Amino acid sequence: PNMTNEEPPVIIKPNLFLKLLEEAEGVRRLRTFSGAWRAIFRTVAASYSLLLIYSVTSNQWTSSDLRGLFIMFVSIMIFMRYPATAKSPLERPTAVDFALIVLSIVAFGNFVLDNESMALRAGIASTRDIAFGVIAIVLVLEGCRRAMSVILPLLAAFMMLYACFGPYF
Repeated sequence: PNMTNEEPPVIIKPNLFLKLLEEAEGVRRLRTFSGAWRAIFRTVAASYSLLLIYSVTSNQWTSSDLRGLFIMFVSIMIFMRYPATAKSPLERPTAVDFALIVLSIVAFGNFVLDNESMALRAGIASTRDIAFGVIAIVLVLEGCRRAMSVILPLLAAFMMLYACFGPYF
């Protein structure tokens, strides 16, 4: 018995919390691959794992290179594994997914290959830098939307708009 006037704390059961979250956000669906798609996905994941192990044992890449490789591989795996919409097929990636994968390789690969010269021209971005930067931002926002929810990309987009237009608010 509670001898004080305090209310007992409200305890939310994990199942209730997950149910409320699923209702608000929707359930994150994953593609379950079989056959060749499964082998391709596992090859990408294993290649990245081996690359990380190799990078620890050798001094081949800078930390900037590893950051670019990280986001490139993670983006590839997200666009393969998480469907864009509820109507997207769950057994294979779509043409849009492949386009995003190619853009990920190009944009983040450019960062890995060109980061030293980008650092040397800091503050004097070229048209190419701006184009790849915009592509990279869109890819990261879409990857976050697919893997987590729409809340984080919306918050990030608002913060970017605020950074540009904050003085006018």
